[in-house]
Amino acid sequence: VTTNSVSNPPSAFACSLSITGLEPLVNLKVAQMPAGISDEEFDALKLKVSEDGASHRNSSKYSNYTEFLERFRVSDVVKLDIVSDSTTLWEVSPAAVKYLVLSLQDPDFNLTVRFEWSVVRNSDSAS
Repeated sequence: VTTNSVSNPPSAFACSLSITGLEPLVNLKVAQMPAGISDEEFDALKLKVSEDGASHRNSSKYSNYTEFLERFRVSDVVKLDIVSDSTTLWEVSPAAVKYLVLSLQDPDFNLTVRFEWSVVRNSDSAS
């Protein structure tokens, strides 16, 4: 939500998933955002987060999610259904594959999985 309370839904989205210093496994960019969700879908999302928080040991974490969702209106939210493309290949060199295999066999190896995302909103929609 913008500071002047004008709805500003996302106009683009990008994310990537990578493992410990290797090239990303997945790079996803969505430039054409789908239509927003319905009031019912948004209410169901808020209810699901609230119910999950009530049944979870670390309910303070879910409380933060609930508070986060309360800051938004349905017009600010879109739902992306990401379908895997079976023709997408993770291009990694033989040396990188060898490094990853050896690293995963080492019981002291600390595997880092990194998920990065960005959301773009149109600056002119707040005027």
